[in-house]
Amino acid sequence: MSVVRAADAEFERDAQRRLDPHKGPVVDGIKRQVWSNSQPIRQIFKRAFAAADLPYFTPHRVRNTVVEYAYLTCRTPEEFKAFSQNLGHESVVTTLSSYGQIPLARQRELIRNAGKSKDLDAKLELLLERLDQTEN
Repeated sequence: MSVVRAADAEFERDAQRRLDPHKGPVVDGIKRQVWSNSQPIRQIFKRAFAAADLPYFTPHRVRNTVVEYAYLTCRTPEEFKAFSQNLGHESVVTTLSSYGQIPLARQRELIRNAGKSKDLDAKLELLLERLDQTEN
């Protein structure tokens, strides 16, 4: 069982799924709970990781990993905004300031290569080589 399925089972114990002709898939019966601290979600994560036979990671660490993945894969601000919204943030600034700290070595690399695209550079080199060959 995956961590996500185990966590879903925890939240959807009394849930009923249905297909609404206007809204699409809908889940009824999920009770919103207000917690005074993070202990309940930590317990849910611990049970979910144990059910998936994986080592435990805190909810904050999981969210941080999601943001690190977004940093590596998102090619547009819109893609990053989608990750941010998926984390429940109204503003990308919350995501950027709270999660996904960039290690110093990676920060240097990003600054050094800002504006450079290895793929684009390689394509330009290939194009220039072909132009040279046609002129000769």
